[in-house]
Amino acid sequence: MYKWARMYMRQDMTLLQFQRAIREGNWCLYLSSMEKLCTYFFAYNRLDYAQNIPEYLAHMHELETTEPDMWQEFVNGDFTINTSNAVPFTRIGIDQAMEHLNKATKGQGGITGITSYPATLFRFCLTAPELARLSTEAEHLIAASNSTTTMHHHCLSQAKVARQERAIAQLKTVLAPCKLFGPSDTIHMFKLMSKEIIAPNVQESIFSTEQVGKEAFRKFVEERVAGNGNLWAKMTKIKLLTWDAVAKDIKLKIGSEVMTLKATSSLFARLLVIARSSREIVDLEEVIGRHEFAYSNRALMNPEGSIHPTNDKSKVIQMLKDLVQTDRDPILEESTPATTDDGETSQTCLVVDGMAVVQELMAVKKFKDCKNFGAAYVKLINSKARGYNQVRVIFDNYTKSPSLKESTRERRRSKTKVVKSYIVEDSTRIKEQTLFLASNETKDSLTLYLAEKLINTTTTNSTSVNLMTAAHQSVMTNYECHAKTGVSTQEEADTLMILHAVEAAASGFTVHIYSRDTDVLLLALCRVPQLGKCSAMIMGNSENWHKVLLQPIPASGSNPGTIIP
Repeated sequence: MYKWARMYMRQDMTLLQFQRAIREGNWCLYLSSMEKLCTYFFAYNRLDYAQNIPEYLAHMHELETTEPDMWQEFVNGDFTINTSNAVPFTRIGIDQAMEHLNKATKGQGGITGITSYPATLFRFCLTAPELARLSTEAEHLIAASNSTTTMHHHCLSQAKVARQERAIAQLKTVLAPCKLFGPSDTIHMFKLMSKEIIAPNVQESIFSTEQVGKEAFRKFVEERVAGNGNLWAKMTKIKLLTWDAVAKDIKLKIGSEVMTLKATSSLFARLLVIARSSREIVDLEEVIGRHEFAYSNRALMNPEGSIHPTNDKSKVIQMLKDLVQTDRDPILEESTPATTDDGETSQTCLVVDGMAVVQELMAVKKFKDCKNFGAAYVKLINSKARGYNQVRVIFDNYTKSPSLKESTRERRRSKTKVVKSYIVEDSTRIKEQTLFLASNETKDSLTLYLAEKLINTTTTNSTSVNLMTAAHQSVMTNYECHAKTGVSTQEEADTLMILHAVEAAASGFTVHIYSRDTDVLLLALCRVPQLGKCSAMIMGNSENWHKVLLQPIPASGSNPGTIIP
């Protein structure tokens, strides 16, 4: 972002130099700043300016040798109009001065209403300058004119200076959280207000704007101004990707349907779209059959080669009802402490699937921005932590690439809206909640934001529970402890939750695991001996939940009717 900010500042400085040249009547600065502006005329496809300004500059430089007297007049500042000799920095361009004259002639007592009468209009044009001179002399004669009393520039008044200072303060308030000129937490280039991440190809195109514009300007001068090329030949636009090109839609016709392909889609997704279109040159079965992407377990495949769908994992819970006990104590409202064999109350630890809580919140309430969402997330975690001595919030790792889950999501949302990525901060707005979590970059930034939010909020609250968060970067706590289980390099948080649960059980805690994922339940059942007695899974949401006590699954010989397939 710093590199882009410096590029933007150079562009603004060029515009300010051009304005200064006009206001001061500085002829050399005027020509040099105009030449610098040609770079942006070519880069941004302002073809009228790009085609005419280089020729204009060439003719103006020739005046130094062909018309030295006129050149000297321009050097003295006579290429602009000075309306007040007493006040500096008030010169204006000739075209702007003509607009002032047009305004004066079209005002009260001017040509408005008489343009349909040629004789009257001609008489006005002859007498108006003389009448204006007589009026000015009369005002000076009776000291009615206040034109000589103002000796300072109108922009230096106290009211305008105060308004400018307020505008600067507001701008600093907006730009300070973006960390444009300081150390930043992200290496991505992003939109300042929406925090949308810019694609790498768009980022490279934006950074090359000045270089591409300079090269196009140099080539135009060599071929058409200094060379024998036709100055008025057709100009070709430069196709640079700008900020508006982020996640641009590409529409392809597939049969009778029109599919919208995102610019951020993976290469394999693009190949699938091409294969499903009217083109017959791609044989998808032959390509995949001859060039396998990875080895797969044959048990996951059907006889014809297709993969077994995993759409019925939720049925496992129903199949386990006969194998384990189900406790309906209101643990989410007010947890009952577990007791040991000696009758003493034991300490309890709750291991929470962090993204499951995110999905639970997004499903029941709409949020304006991430600040409100973060506050609601902390409040919900605190309500679930009531009655526990320790809480561990585990987040998924969204930095894995390539990702099997992301490929599946890309295939499912092939006909949905464009996927955008955001830098999650307090000011990040949530326009559409379903699309806000569609990008891995956004979810990765969200996990880090929520982990830090939980720790900072609970640290300032002396009555908070001992809290630990585990994201892909680090493990953070609001109390002094040494966590043996660190971050995980795996994509899912399922295995990391089990590792934290085993560590908590080894420390003497009674472990409860909060997750809506059936995979976590199966992993927990395989680690019942390490999780200890009274360990349980809390599944569902706050309104429809159930606590499943974890017990070893009987062998197939002891209970043939309750075998898990």
